[in-house]
Parts: sequence; C-alpha cells; structure tokens
Amino acid sequence: MKALVFLDIDGTILPEGKSKVPKDIIATIEEIKSKGHVPFICTGRNVGSAMDIINQVGVDSYVTSNGQQVTVGGEVIYSSYFPQEELEFVSGVIHEFTPNIAIENNEGLNVEDTETGRDLLKLIIGHGFFDSQALSKLPTKEVFQVWAFGTKEQLDGIMHELKGKAELYRWSDSALEIAPGGSGKGSGIMMAKRYFGENVRTFGFGDGVNDFSMMDVVDISVAMGNAVIELKQKCDYTTTDCEDGGVEKALRHFEVI
Repeated sequence: MKALVFLDIDGTILPEGKSKVPKDIIATIEEIKSKGHVPFICTGRNVGSAMDIINQVGVDSYVTSNGQQVTVGGEVIYSSYFPQEELEFVSGVIHEFTPNIAIENNEGLNVEDTETGRDLLKLIIGHGFFDSQALSKLPTKEVFQVWAFGTKEQLDGIMHELKGKAELYRWSDSALEIAPGGSGKGSGIMMAKRYFGENVRTFGFGDGVNDFSMMDVVDISVAMGNAVIELKQKCDYTTTDCEDGGVEKALRHFEVI
C-alpha cells in the first residue's frame, strides 16, 4: 500500500537553529520515494519561507501555512484563506494590544512600511523569514495567517480575546501565529489524502504544538524524541531526536522503508 509521509520541518527534519537539512534525512526521503511512497513537507511556514528546505530535500508535495495550502506533484490542489470578516476581527484584536502585526500570504510575511514595521521586518528576517517585505498597504485578500509580535503580556491578552475564535500557535513569549478557526495541518492532510484516494496509509512526524491536528488525522502518528510532552502523549509512537535519526528509525520500525 502506498504511504504518504508527512514531515514537519523545524525540530523534525531540521534541527533547531540550523538552515541545512542533514544528509541522513535527505537520504531517508530518497528511500521513501524509491519504495513508491510519497514524502510531504508539512509545515506552518508559508511556501516561500519553506521553499529552500523543500528544494534541499527534493520533494514536490507539501502542506504549508498550517494546512492552508496543499501542493501535490508541484501543483497546488487546495488553498484556503482567512474569511474577510474574520481577518478584520483578528487584526482589530491584535491592534488593541500591539502595533506589531504581519500578514502572511504566498509572498511571505508582510508588514507595514512604517518605522515600526521596518523594525519588525528586521526581527522577522533575523528569524529566517527571508521572503518578508514591507508594504505601504497590508494585503486583505488571499491571507493564510496573521502573526502578532509583542511582550508576553500583550500576546497573553490577544490569546485571551481570540481563544475559541481562531487557531493560536504560541512559539515564544514574543511571537504568536494565528490561523482561521477550524484550520490546521490536519485539514491540509485530509485534502492530500482525498487526492490520492482511500487506498493509502498516512504517517505524521512532528514535534510541536501545531502538529496536534496532523496527529488527529494520520493513520500512524510519530512524535520526535525532542517533541513537547503533550505531543508525545498524543502520538502512537515516539522515536529518537531529530538529530539522532528519528525519522529513519520510525520508518524502519513501521517497515515503510
């Protein structure tokens, strides 16, 4: 049976703080393909910021922007955007607490071309979002996600106001990723599975809070050894760390490769 293998990027195939995918991961992905299976990158990153990693590992199928867009064989088969009313509501809540807002679309992360925005742009690019840009007017259409940046207290306030009204991914005390309610990596995976039909077996690999919905829909869920404890408790299997051959070991355990 053909397997679809969904691989998170940061902390799963790419060690934290690194920009080059380890050679053993690239070899494992090549082996997945050689067995007739389909490896997917499955990430919270937008397609622009993920493309360097996608090219490094040599795949043409990927779920990006936390399930908001799905590409199979180089062709976009699904895109879902923030409803206009919901986008305006979320943006309004963020502005009540912080001016530091970024709008994510296919072009990357976009900030306002103001002094505040340009300072934020430097911060974002410093975190690896090299496709980010400052615009005179922020996009209001075909928006995948919204990002808020600020103090811990500011982001706590935003989360309190948006709880149950949007999908919230908190990576640190200073950054909050916000997606439309009901979205997630899981919804993107379901679109990919529908494309291939029912006669496929799905595997999900991840380490963080935005991988929960992935694990809800795959047949076999795998947490990396370096994953947050809540994800390990949720998954079928816990492998070793991403820097200790975790992906390969799990795939051999389940006889995918």
